[in-house]
Amino acid sequence: MALNGKYTTVKTILDEVYRDNEYDIEVPWQDSVEWIYDAMELIRVPMQYVGRKAKLTIDNYRSPLPCDYHREVQVAGTFGGCNPFPMRDATNTFHPTLDQCDWDNAWQDLANSTTIDTNTSELAPIGQDSGGNPVFEILLQGDLFALNKSNVVPQSSTIEDTTYKITDSHLFTNFKEGFVYMAYYAFPVDDEGYPLIPEDTKYKEAVKAYVRMKIDYKLWRKGRIADTIYQEAKQNWAWRVGQAQNGARIPTIAKMEGIKNQQLKLVQNKYHYNNFFKNLSK
Repeated sequence: MALNGKYTTVKTILDEVYRDNEYDIEVPWQDSVEWIYDAMELIRVPMQYVGRKAKLTIDNYRSPLPCDYHREVQVAGTFGGCNPFPMRDATNTFHPTLDQCDWDNAWQDLANSTTIDTNTSELAPIGQDSGGNPVFEILLQGDLFALNKSNVVPQSSTIEDTTYKITDSHLFTNFKEGFVYMAYYAFPVDDEGYPLIPEDTKYKEAVKAYVRMKIDYKLWRKGRIADTIYQEAKQNWAWRVGQAQNGARIPTIAKMEGIKNQQLKLVQNKYHYNNFFKNLSK
């Protein structure tokens, strides 16, 4: 079955490990928590994380990542908080070094000539061009974009597309100042900052198997348990991790309906990224 969005605490997991195995040693709490974190990273299914959004302030071309950041989903820029548009992952080898001068001038020109239309809240197509392609209020075409409404920015006003790169615990952009929105996966934690484990039997059994294997390894290294016991612990972890991964990937009925809708479309929309995947499964 798929993960249901409910979580349990590390305390519950560790209590069950000691209850089921009757260990006569006390493993340091911090070691146990780190093992649980490692197990979740090894299972590594997207459904185990929680989706979050953050507003990042860009200062001198960069912003620190959120403290609970695991992996980005999508990054969006805005004009004054309105008209969000998707940003592209940078491919420029020297990003953002070679973009800085151009962007300083471009943003200043835009600030002097732009009137934001706050009534525009969607990035839905507003028509078609001569080739039959959809036209958006914010249109991304290759390496430039333009706002198509005449009361926002003149049709001839274009600047290079906005790009970002994530490295060194920071998000780097090719514009010097401003802010962006980031949708990202976060690692679930409780009020004390400890990991939360999905409330799913197969997933919990996998995490417990990993903790048990690590404890058995310490005992095996000291010669307190037989080789066969430690080998059984390793085999059990290898079996349980596959169960947890496969169980978490089974979609719910609602998600299956969305997948069906995507597959049955005769004409696919290749601009879902521009619309933040809003109607992907509709």
